[in-house]
Amino acid sequence: MESSSYANICSNGWITFNTGFNEPITDLPACPNNAAPNALLVPNNLDLDPSAGGSVYCYYHYANPLRVISWIDVPMRNNPNVRTTFQVIFDDRNNDIIFQYGPQVNCDGRYSLVGFESPDGNKGLTYCNHQSGLIYEGLAIKIQNSLWVTDCLRVRKGFLGDTLHARRAPKEIEFTIHVGGLIPGEYQSNIHIFPNDINNPNVVVPVRLNLLDAPLIETSVDSLVKQMLPESQSASTIYVRNWGGNIKLSE
Repeated sequence: MESSSYANICSNGWITFNTGFNEPITDLPACPNNAAPNALLVPNNLDLDPSAGGSVYCYYHYANPLRVISWIDVPMRNNPNVRTTFQVIFDDRNNDIIFQYGPQVNCDGRYSLVGFESPDGNKGLTYCNHQSGLIYEGLAIKIQNSLWVTDCLRVRKGFLGDTLHARRAPKEIEFTIHVGGLIPGEYQSNIHIFPNDINNPNVVVPVRLNLLDAPLIETSVDSLVKQMLPESQSASTIYVRNWGGNIKLSE
């Protein structure tokens, strides 16, 4: 995860770290997208109007590892019957980012875009793209500072946009896991499938990876060379050390 000393907080429910970008876009495209702005956090993008009610706050204290940006009871422009409360929380302890949602008044995702995007616009995720039922009070979305989330779990792009016909054979979704750069441990993520099914608009498939610590063997000698007479015996000792994970020895 890259660091930045600049942030542009838009009243319309998004944050960009692109230096100098200050256009108050009301309807962003789905993430990821190469069009500016990039380096983007989108907790709840819709046409909001803080001048008509509610507030936008920024909280920071040098002794607190959490930095919080809050949109509190902000109405939609020209539609005061739609009001939303949400936060973006930056956790300096592990560089995770959390989208957190409070009371929602007629704001359930039908007007909203929610997602995030990398500085080059090539990586990211859209959680909600004008879909009802995906935003609600108590919802929290964590963006983890992890290669596992951004680089390692990849779905075959050829599947995207395909049609899954009713009452026909199931369609396979291929995905690959790349573990280069990961340290041993347990990793968890989700694959989200967003069909045009009003009864189940977000199908979640949990994915768990247990990355074992590979063995790293070191011997006390690189080679063993001896000169021996016929019918003679000679004993030698070789020390073997494992600097990595457990390994089972066999004859």
